[in-house]
Amino acid sequence: MARRNLVNVAERILLETVKTAAEESIEKTPSKKIAEKCDITDATIFVYYKTKKNLFNKAYEYSLEKLYANFKSNAYLLQEGKYKDFWDKILSFALENDYFAKFCAAYRHSAYREKTNPYVSAEFIKDYFNAELIRNLTDEQCFSLLDTVFSIFLETVTAFADKKVDKNKKTLDAFFNVCIGAFL
Repeated sequence: MARRNLVNVAERILLETVKTAAEESIEKTPSKKIAEKCDITDATIFVYYKTKKNLFNKAYEYSLEKLYANFKSNAYLLQEGKYKDFWDKILSFALENDYFAKFCAAYRHSAYREKTNPYVSAEFIKDYFNAELIRNLTDEQCFSLLDTVFSIFLETVTAFADKKVDKNKKTLDAFFNVCIGAFL
């Protein structure tokens, strides 16, 4: 029997886990379905991730990395004081790749959730969000505020993507005011 060359299989597993769980819920996502989408056996998934809990934890980290990379690539807009432009770009990316936000939102409400280290430092937040309010917060308060805004962001993306809320000027303005207002 010939061995197949599996290219980027670990990342493919994570991406298919995110996409599948985003649509079907984390608890209802069998490893066999993920394996079929990756054209591998479900045993291969466990070679890479050992347990389903570890698979979902790594998929959450993977999703955060993708969302955070977009955040960082647009952070220059924050330094220029273009807060609405920043959130517009962040929201556009998230809607084009809504499975990342949907997965993160579902994961945060699942039994698989673990306390994870933040992807950003308090100093990073305080540097980019140049507001006196933020600068006077403790690191714990800063992360708590960021977590709240992130939850609103995830739920908003999910509501727009699932067409539960119309994406129009009124709803976008409300979203921007909540997100921008938290940091000004």
